[in-house]
Amino acid sequence: MTQALLITRHVLEVLNAALAADRQRVAESRQRHRATGAALEPVTTALLDWNDKLYRIAREGMELMEQSTGLMEGTGTFHHGLADLKDQVTGVAAAVEEMAATAESISTHAGQTAERAGEGSGKVREGNVCASTLVGELDLLEGAVRTMADSMEQLAGFTQQIDKLTAIVKDIAHQTNLLALNAAIEAARAGEAGRGFAVVAGEVKQLADKTAQATTEIESVTATMNELSRTATASVQTGLQRLSTSGESLETVVVALSDIHAVVNDVTERAHQIAVAAGDQQQVSHSMARTLSEITSELEEENRRIGLLADHARIVAAAGARQLNAFADSEDDRILLCGVKGGHLMWKLTLDEALRKNEPVSPEGVKGHQECRLGRWLANRGQQRYGVHPAFRGLVASHRQLHECGAEIAGRLASGNLDAARAQMGEMDSALDTVFSGIHQLLRANPAEDTPS
Repeated sequence: MTQALLITRHVLEVLNAALAADRQRVAESRQRHRATGAALEPVTTALLDWNDKLYRIAREGMELMEQSTGLMEGTGTFHHGLADLKDQVTGVAAAVEEMAATAESISTHAGQTAERAGEGSGKVREGNVCASTLVGELDLLEGAVRTMADSMEQLAGFTQQIDKLTAIVKDIAHQTNLLALNAAIEAARAGEAGRGFAVVAGEVKQLADKTAQATTEIESVTATMNELSRTATASVQTGLQRLSTSGESLETVVVALSDIHAVVNDVTERAHQIAVAAGDQQQVSHSMARTLSEITSELEEENRRIGLLADHARIVAAAGARQLNAFADSEDDRILLCGVKGGHLMWKLTLDEALRKNEPVSPEGVKGHQECRLGRWLANRGQQRYGVHPAFRGLVASHRQLHECGAEIAGRLASGNLDAARAQMGEMDSALDTVFSGIHQLLRANPAEDTPS
């Protein structure tokens, strides 16, 4: 009985070493228990070969899962990039439409400006014609006034001649009055004989007095005429000066109106050119807007296809992770390490999906770093076999950080703080990459990795 138990213990030792794919332990067990080892050699060899095949399957599954995850992340990034690009193109299309509307408004206003400028040009042209006509009429009026001034000067000359003649007549009347007085004196001396002569002398005196009175009245009239003539002459001179000034001002106005007419014509032409250019710009803008709309539609379709591809990649990655997770209980460290990668990737995909759908994840469902299978392996069998390896200590630290980060993200999702959860997702991705890198280093350190099967 004791011998049977001993043999059973030897068999179990050899078989456990073979199940764990620990070739060194198998060799040592065979060396210690030669008979049992020799008897079980076909079985242990088959188990070792089977574990090697399972490891190759797990490793290929791990590579497929990593490629699917990379494709999922790449398509997800591309999906978001296309969405951002679509938004930007939509914004550009809206800006182009707004630019087209602005160009249409500019074209309309420029057309109206050209029309108003044309009307203004006509009014300026009419004003220029009127001003030119007025200049001509002012020239005629100035000529007439100058003629009147000349006539006034002639009238002044005539009144001066009348004054001279009046002075002569007045002097003659005075002399006649003296002669009449002398005749009256002589007639008085002659007595009765000079009576008739005295009568004639009296009549001559009366005529001389009337002549003197008439000359006085003529002098008064001519004086008044001279005063009026001087006043009229001064007024005419003032009028001539004003007419000259008005003529110069009107000529300036005519020149200015001509310049304004040229400017208005230039404005009209430029406004017309602007209207035409704005109309062309409007057509180009509408064409660009249509093209951008087509691009937006194509981007939406491409984004939809990329989204489907990302969903398929996510499904493939999740399926690969689940399949790998099934190997996580293997006694072969190589297979177990491949399997736990699947479990942790599934956890990360769960958080990704929750973030994508804005759904909370219960923090109670998040295991601690010592509760998952990798954590238990690190604390026990992994510590015994790889504890002195530098990658092992780094894996322990990064694995703890990964779980702490995941727990914080789950807590923020549960509290509805989605933005903070998304911001921390990059930290979790970095920790997961570090964990996977540590697992790869331990796999390369496994003696069975380089043993041909």
